[in-house]
Amino acid sequence: MADFLSRILVRPATREDIPALVLISNASVGEDEDVGFGTPRSESLFSDPRWLSAVWEEPNRVRGEEIFVAVVDDEIAGLVTTEDRGPELELINIDVSWMTRLRAS
Repeated sequence: MADFLSRILVRPATREDIPALVLISNASVGEDEDVGFGTPRSESLFSDPRWLSAVWEEPNRVRGEEIFVAVVDDEIAGLVTTEDRGPELELINIDVSWMTRLRAS
């Protein structure tokens, strides 16, 4: 497990990451499940690359939240969204690829 952890790189997401972000986000929640705060997956900005592209703000923001990705072996393995709340940084969401979970075990 220590070897796997040492291969993880965390960096700000980029517009080019959008297809992977959508893939991971959609795979982490069932079609009829809420993605949080009562929002069905079908209405999430992260469920469709066109929707996410339309609200993307450079360099790595979506509606005030910063998006970061975890990269393992040059592949996006997960994403984290955070929001700056002044003296605190709030963790909004974490999604991890199921393939990454298999490689870590």
